[in-house]
Amino acid sequence: MGKYNIQPFRIKTMTNYPTKKLEDCLNKVPKIKGIKIKDYLKNGLYPIIDQGQEFVGGFTNDKNTIYKGKLPVIIFGDHTRIFKYTDFPFALGADGTKILLPKENLNPKYFYLALLSLNIETRGYARHYRILKEKEIPLPPIEIQKKIVERIEKMMAKIDEAKKLRKEALADASTLIPSALNKIFEEGKMKEWEDVKVGDVCEKPQYGYTESAKLEAVGPKFLRITDIQKGNVDWENVPYCFCNDVEKYQLKNGDIVFARTGATVGKSYLIKNSPKNAVFASYLIRLRATGKILPDFLYYFFQSPDYWRQITQGQVGGAQPNVNGTKLAKIKFPLPPLPEQQKIVKYLDSLSEKVRKIQTLQSAAEKELKLLEKGILSSAFAGEF
Repeated sequence: MGKYNIQPFRIKTMTNYPTKKLEDCLNKVPKIKGIKIKDYLKNGLYPIIDQGQEFVGGFTNDKNTIYKGKLPVIIFGDHTRIFKYTDFPFALGADGTKILLPKENLNPKYFYLALLSLNIETRGYARHYRILKEKEIPLPPIEIQKKIVERIEKMMAKIDEAKKLRKEALADASTLIPSALNKIFEEGKMKEWEDVKVGDVCEKPQYGYTESAKLEAVGPKFLRITDIQKGNVDWENVPYCFCNDVEKYQLKNGDIVFARTGATVGKSYLIKNSPKNAVFASYLIRLRATGKILPDFLYYFFQSPDYWRQITQGQVGGAQPNVNGTKLAKIKFPLPPLPEQQKIVKYLDSLSEKVRKIQTLQSAAEKELKLLEKGILSSAFAGEF
């Protein structure tokens, strides 16, 4: 806590106060009609809350679905185990969402923070409200509740500020590579690098192998879109498949595979440290560079803003871009001589390593801050406060 200049509470041991079951802390709430998320009215006035989470942009003005009882209230999602504090009229988006209205002897924000401190990390149906309502929370006098809330909010504000700074650092880091690539290829045009198409420097794009994945080692490793996570592949957990033509679909170091469908459509992965026997699945497209271009340089181009402008060209509305071999082969970019490619790759590798270090540090800090939040709530409602 000292690292973030956050001091522990010193009010009173919570065990000196009586406790009460959650269900005995609540007023009855008239049931309101739920609304299906897909049917929401975008131009309405009231936010739709589903499973404790507010859907940004999902609003309704359907009077039958809007809660207009006493506020503030706490929303609890049976399936998500998420609480949300709200003091604004809202609509519900799921049957599994509960409205919790604390009784008059409870400060609503105190009640909300007490709920956050509860251990509801169980799995299956045991996590549902019928289990939660049996849990107990301490009930100090209302004035003490207000002091506890004030102190917690003051401490949480410092954590929120630290989170904001770390989020900004991550956002800044994520722009370093695209910004550097944009500059490199803009300068390349001024240097009159050779203007080429992907098809000029690669073998013909190839679609992957169609087969079902197997957990047993019945054949080669079978790389699928879902095996590529955050720019990495955990080959130990990649499944296997039966394959009668391994040579045709076999992956080699330096190959680049693309997602041609799904949520990651258009994203690429450069094969490095591939197992001896590994093939790629049908929802991936494989490109293999010729001697005219370094695979690493080509892969970096596929991370550039210029690549994404071309790959999304012709996209209509919110539809995902259609990535196929023909479209990939026609994408243009300026190509420097091999010695300059080597220098650029070395510089971008160094920059990528810096970005990875920043992301690792910020991720560790984020986890630390979440633990700190839990520690604050734990000490507030279970230990010395």
